Formats: sequence, C-alpha cells, structure tokens
Amino acid sequence: MAKDRISSRNLQHKIHFLDRVENVDEYLRAADIFVLPTKREGFSGAVLEAMATGLPIVTSDIPEISHSQITNGVEGILVPVGDVEKLTETIISLLGNRQQCARLGQAARMRVESEFTYDMIGSKYLKLYRHLLRRK
Repeated sequence: MAKDRISSRNLQHKIHFLDRVENVDEYLRAADIFVLPTKREGFSGAVLEAMATGLPIVTSDIPEISHSQITNGVEGILVPVGDVEKLTETIISLLGNRQQCARLGQAARMRVESEFTYDMIGSKYLKLYRHLLRRK
C-alpha cells in the first residue's frame, strides 16, 4: 500500500524500501533526520543508534520512548501515534530548519554519551541479573 502511494506521487526515485542491511551506520550518516512512526516499541535500539549518530529524531509519543529516550523538543520531536498529518508537518518543518536539526541532533548525541554507553547499560544488566539471582 505504501509503495503504491509513493508511486502514485512519482516519488519512487526518492524513497527506497530496504531489506535487512548490515551497514546501518552508513545509512544513518547519510540521513538528515531519523523517523520512527510506531504504535508499539520496546526500548528502541534504533532510536539509540540514530541519537549516537547525532540525528534529530521524529518518533511516536509512546511511553517506551518518551519516558526513557526522547524528551519532546530536546533530543527529538514526539508526535501522536497515527497522526500522519502531524508527522508530515514535523518532518517538513525540520527539513526546512537546519538550526533546529543541529540542536536536536547535538542534544541526542550528548544524551547517548551521558546515559547510554555500553559500560552503563552493561552495568545495569549486571545489576538486574544479580538481583534476579538473589531472588531464587
């Protein structure tokens, strides 16, 4: 369905659907913004990867992301789930505002560096596992 809408608007030369790729970092570095319109998501590794790249994020306002990864207007923009119009407006607005993109991207990268390093996440998992083992 999405591919049909893209073709009907003659945008197939600008939008590409990819299968699984191993070189995600190359795609992220080539992007201007990162968009994840989702209805359900756990703690998102994809959002962290985009943040680490310094990309401004546009994603759905769901608790799993808004409570732990993205503060609306700081590291990215949160849009209501399923609000295609707001999503579209936000993307167009960001593409026309390089300063805002740079500010959001820099804040995203800084948050990853201060809260989501491998050592920090590893130590949290280790703490969780130790806690769970003590409960047996």
